[in-house]
Amino acid sequence: MADGGVAGVPFSDELFSRSRDAIVQAGRPGGATPLDVAVLVRQILRRGSERDGIPFRLLVGAAAGVRADPDLWRRVGVTVMRGDGGRQLLEAEPYRPPWLGAQVAVDAAAVAGTRAGQRASYDSLPADPFFAEATGYPAYKTPGQRAAVRAAVSMPDGATLIAELPTGTGKTEIAVSLAHLSHGATVIIVVPTVALAYDFERRFRDLYGQQLGLPAEGMTFAWTGDTDDETRDLMKRDLVAGDVPILVTSPESLGGALHDTLKEMAGAGRIAGLVIDEAHLVTQWGHDFRPEFRELATLRQDTLAAATAGHQRLPKTVLLSATLGSAELQDLASLFGMPGPVSLVAANIIRPEPDFWIAHWCPPGDRGTRTLEALTRLPRPLVLYVTRPDQAAVWRELIRGHGFSRVAVVTGKTAGLSRREVLEGMRAGNGRASQYDIVIATSAFGLGIDYQGIRSVVHACLPETVDRWYQEVGRGGRDGDASVALLAPADGDWKVAASLGLKMLTPDIAVERWNHLWADRQRIGARSFVDLHSPPPGRQLGSYNYRWNSQLVRGLQDLGQVSRRAVSPWEAEELGLARSAGEHDWEEVQLLTEETHDRDFFEREWVPRRDKVAEPMAEALDAMRSIVRRGTSVCSVISHAYAPDTEIWDQFGEAAASLEPEAGCGRCPYCRERGIPPPSQESPHPAGTWATDVQLTGTLSQLLENCPSAHRVAVLTDEEPAARARSLAPLLWEAGVRYFAGVRDWRPRPQAGWAFIDETLDYPSQIPPVPGFVLPRPDVLASDRWLVPAGRARDMDGQPVPLILLVRPGARIGSRPTDTGLATLPARTAELILTSRPA
Repeated sequence: MADGGVAGVPFSDELFSRSRDAIVQAGRPGGATPLDVAVLVRQILRRGSERDGIPFRLLVGAAAGVRADPDLWRRVGVTVMRGDGGRQLLEAEPYRPPWLGAQVAVDAAAVAGTRAGQRASYDSLPADPFFAEATGYPAYKTPGQRAAVRAAVSMPDGATLIAELPTGTGKTEIAVSLAHLSHGATVIIVVPTVALAYDFERRFRDLYGQQLGLPAEGMTFAWTGDTDDETRDLMKRDLVAGDVPILVTSPESLGGALHDTLKEMAGAGRIAGLVIDEAHLVTQWGHDFRPEFRELATLRQDTLAAATAGHQRLPKTVLLSATLGSAELQDLASLFGMPGPVSLVAANIIRPEPDFWIAHWCPPGDRGTRTLEALTRLPRPLVLYVTRPDQAAVWRELIRGHGFSRVAVVTGKTAGLSRREVLEGMRAGNGRASQYDIVIATSAFGLGIDYQGIRSVVHACLPETVDRWYQEVGRGGRDGDASVALLAPADGDWKVAASLGLKMLTPDIAVERWNHLWADRQRIGARSFVDLHSPPPGRQLGSYNYRWNSQLVRGLQDLGQVSRRAVSPWEAEELGLARSAGEHDWEEVQLLTEETHDRDFFEREWVPRRDKVAEPMAEALDAMRSIVRRGTSVCSVISHAYAPDTEIWDQFGEAAASLEPEAGCGRCPYCRERGIPPPSQESPHPAGTWATDVQLTGTLSQLLENCPSAHRVAVLTDEEPAARARSLAPLLWEAGVRYFAGVRDWRPRPQAGWAFIDETLDYPSQIPPVPGFVLPRPDVLASDRWLVPAGRARDMDGQPVPLILLVRPGARIGSRPTDTGLATLPARTAELILTSRPA
């Protein structure tokens, strides 16, 4: 392909940009192969056919850079016909492999990028002023995002919010909003991977660069293992000074290099919030794979204690995830719920973007054949998930041997910088030249990857939980357009998946490790310190010692046998705990009982705890295996995985109602076979049940006493409600009202703080749990629930939130007219009350 062709043509369409990149690279050393180009051309053809509902044909000649051998076109399911002047006329066949029993096109997601491919619908709710100022967005995406943001900014200091929102609905903006309202303090975001840390940093550089008019390259928001010493020193200085609005880091860095800085910041009032992204990993990874996730609960308590000792406001805690089952919710509430309160905002739906395709069990060789065939048909970019790094390497050679070149691998062994390069190499358009169309990955790639354009997700394995599978499926279609989710298991996958479950110490090994740790402890006066990297006699050095020892000491703490406190490397050095070369991780441990010296204790107490922790994982594996069975409703299995149990209902009440997504997706094999159509996508409206720190002021209380229309309701009247509302709203703001609905042409000053503002309010149950002022439309006043306490959210004292209504004289509220059957007050009189000074 000559560079004078499409090489310099800019495309706003990502598929066209990707195809252009492959054509330009074709023929270069290490560049795209004819098969890479042919699959992308096929995707263009299939997009047109799905968009128009009739076969889309493309006439190409040698100069187009895509002319190829007819055998190659047949490999990718493209029919070649003779066109004018010896050119090729191409038409792509829908992909309906018999081994999927497909009656409709498996590759229909090629329509993504057109209006016909849009599946997710967002409500576009007008943004609260502080949200628009913080994020630059004029609207909230969904009611769930709006509720979670409002809950985060209005909850009490030291409180905890658990927010479960679908992927792609803007969870990050919760942290940005907190940071915007926390001048001189930092919101710390904990993420599981280096790649995600740098994704966040890129976004924050763009955001704050635009807001402050500064060059983006000069701002640092991420602290990772790759951060150099000079940058770390500068960041520590700026963090303690309160000059960093957001810090993105890992659990390991927070508990290690940043540990002392964290406490210093808290003691100086420099931490506004701790936000844990992908919070389900606290449960799923924290027990064995990465115990640092569970240590976040201890770090949080240290931070709260430091803030209390410094007489500072306590940081808020926000736990974010798209996938939290009852076990994870109970675990998070237990670990992060003190001192409380802990609130839940959930708005779960079955994601509308993916078409789910489930192959049945087959020999591994057949799975390889099926998968390679799928790779010649499915839309790009594509992620192929496997279980282990060695499998990823085998698949890479297999795929390259099949004729593809634009292929990369990301596993847990891939360095952070390489992950960034792969992620950037997947992107196309906006001046970037894409390098990869296929990424072979383990679950390390699935966590919070901030890339919207993945079109296909293929699993050549059986994930060990529905949660892992659904999380990884969620990498596709984050832009709201159609995607493909293909699960292709093979014989033997069941055993591999079972081996990936939670690893817990047996009683014998727990006894061995505990006896060694305690015998090997360092004593300073009456204090005892244990090294979590210390191996028992006969065991080798290695990171696994830290994982097992951490699990052991954390378990003994949970069982009430010990108290424990992390010791930073600097404190360890000052105490003289540092030993010879090698890794050390010290904790101060105090025995609370003598039971740990009794071998029977580990049989009596350790085993039941181990089984309780492992039970949800075993159930999740059974659920995952059921998905592959014929006749299974995939969306029902997904829905059930997030259904609240009795304990969650008891703890969170009405807030738990939006945890379980509605089944009947219309896009899994069960729904397709039965003709169940996709549902209309109505986003759930979470209940306004979160805890807030808004107090009833004396002025507002006086107004309610002078106009007792109902319990904590004052109905005000005026001949021109809309005009009167503009003068009344600022007075009510000063009196402590923080929610306004139907009030036009008034907003609090940007520097005044947060306020929740809706253009309209249809039901009193949608009022957030803060004092509200509503100018209702006449058609919504037919409900008596405006005057019923049970129809409104409640404050932390259990009282219904105060509500001020402004209506015309004579208007009816439910069955009660305001001029005869209801206590009311002229709005002008209310203004006098609000402007009067207490005696």
